[in-house]
Amino acid sequence: DIVVIHEDLDLELGQIVVEKGGETNNHPGIASIITSLRSPHFIRIRSGVRNQSFKAKSKNAFLKDDFL
Repeated sequence: DIVVIHEDLDLELGQIVVEKGGETNNHPGIASIITSLRSPHFIRIRSGVRNQSFKAKSKNAFLKDDFL
């Protein structure tokens, strides 16, 4: 099995979700992995990164900014 750990802006900071399969949810890294594997069937560990500063920034600015 393949396990992928990635950030997720839909989850609050520190929240963890483990799942198998699913959609890309507009995550370019996950889309790339699905394309390379030719399958969405792998284990994902989604790690929440959304915090209070996210509301005041665009998604791209938030992801490129200093985290803590």
